Amino acid sequence: KQERLTTVDALISVTVPGDGWTCSEDSFHADATSATWVRCHLTASDPEVWLMAKDYTVADEGLQKAPKRLFEDHYDKNYHRMFDSHRYLSQEEVRHQSRPGFEVLLAANASGTAIQLRERAVVEGVHVALVTAHWPEAEGERVQPAVDSWFASVRFESLDNPRDMAQAQERWQL
Repeated sequence: KQERLTTVDALISVTVPGDGWTCSEDSFHADATSATWVRCHLTASDPEVWLMAKDYTVADEGLQKAPKRLFEDHYDKNYHRMFDSHRYLSQEEVRHQSRPGFEVLLAANASGTAIQLRERAVVEGVHVALVTAHWPEAEGERVQPAVDSWFASVRFESLDNPRDMAQAQERWQL
């Protein structure tokens, strides 16, 4: 049976990919902004293969309930910074924990290495639930089962209990 990792603040729970993977968690809280994430990387891979699940708050009400806008307005700018070039292989509406979301698959070039990036975002209130996988294109066939399992196994407390999360967010601001 595979091990599940739950963050200290219980915002994220995910199945650890297995042998050869190293996982860590971290968080940031300041004023009305917070972020919690789990990141796992395949230790034998070069360049690094990594998976991430992140829950963060966003104050821009225009982005709330609009995960596609996050990709169009914000994440695309990050892709320009992260990669020498990128193109979308797919963009689609998806569901995660019964909530509507948006997912993209990119082909990118980073310092001469062909990279693929898969990202899914779901917005619930002020929370963005983000699932990411990043791998060299040449590793795709080998890491695809871990990527699929990661996307299927990650659970966000903000999506399961949005009302409780809104109350907790109010307490953080006091």
